[in-house]
Formats: sequence, C-alpha cells, structure tokens
Amino acid sequence: MQFSTVPEILRSNLSSVILQLVALGINDVENFDFMSKPSEETIAASINELELLGALKKKADETISNYLNSNDQNANKKRLLSVKYDLTDIGKKMAQFPLDPKLSRCIIAAEKLKCLEEILKIVSVMSVDSIFHNVASKQEQITNIKQKFVSADGDHLTLLNVYKAFVSNKNKKEWCNENFLDFKNLKLSVEIYRQIKEV
Repeated sequence: MQFSTVPEILRSNLSSVILQLVALGINDVENFDFMSKPSEETIAASINELELLGALKKKADETISNYLNSNDQNANKKRLLSVKYDLTDIGKKMAQFPLDPKLSRCIIAAEKLKCLEEILKIVSVMSVDSIFHNVASKQEQITNIKQKFVSADGDHLTLLNVYKAFVSNKNKKEWCNENFLDFKNLKLSVEIYRQIKEV
C-alpha cells in the first residue's frame, strides 16, 4: 500500500495535458519541467497519439540544445536534439474542447461527415461514468431490459439509443429506475451535450 497518493499528472490522460501545453505555447513538451514528471515512454506515446490524430506537427526549426555537463561521464551526449511541436489547424480546434483528444477529434470529423448531433450525444454519454446499473441479484432482468437499447451496429449506437430514450422520456428519474439506468450520469451527459454544443 502506498503512503501517498499518485500525483494527478501520472493518473490523467497525458495526451490532453500535452495538447493544452502546446496550445499555451510550450513547444518543447519533451523537456517540460513537470512537478511529477511522467516517464519518457508515456510522453512519447502521447505525442505520437496526437500526431496520429492530426493535432501536432514538428516545428521546422529543430535546434541543437541541452548539452549536458561534459564532466558527467554517464550522461554525456545523452540528448542533442530538442524537438519542438506546433498545433495544426485541427489541433487548435481540438484544444478548445474540454475532452479527451480522441473524442474531440471525433467531433471535428463528424462535422464533415454530417453526423454531428449523433456524435455529440455519444461523446456526452462516454464522458460520464457508466450509465447502466449493475445489480448482481437482478442481472437477468437488467439484461432483458438492456435489449431494448442494444444496437447490432455496436456499443456506441447503444449509448445513443439510451440517450435518445432518456430525453424523449423527459429526463425522468422514474424511467431510469424502471430501466436500471443511472439518472445522475444521464442527466450529467445531457448537460455535457449542451456545453460541448456551445463550443
């Protein structure tokens, strides 16, 4: 058992943190002085993810920097090149959303694919904890009720079906109880939907 809690930076999605750092003008994220620095592998994986999402691009003017003290035999010439990053146009849009970068990228793509409303609702439900109650003693009953919402096209459309049904039933707590759904999380997802739509 640990004597102290793990720092937030080591528990949170580092891709979101790096996206916000670059949006603030901190281009050399690999050498950023974090209070509790994540591992180099974690930073590299997050940068790679953001590059794959089209949010980051390497700056053209890579510069040689950070020569370490030549008296330090073990660390001599460890790192000569400091890569700097800029946001792409997509990255600038992604940085405006208070979401996981993968979800904000989905929203941007949805606009071009003309399915924005549906994606906003799915992302809103995915941004909260589980919307389904899991009561071991009523598992068979829950499974039967869940079939009303299940889509053969996958879990994301199942979440969309639940969201639409919740809204069409006027966000009623009684309806949630009857369908073994979490009222607080569904209500929160409706609020998140409104906030994301404003952005």
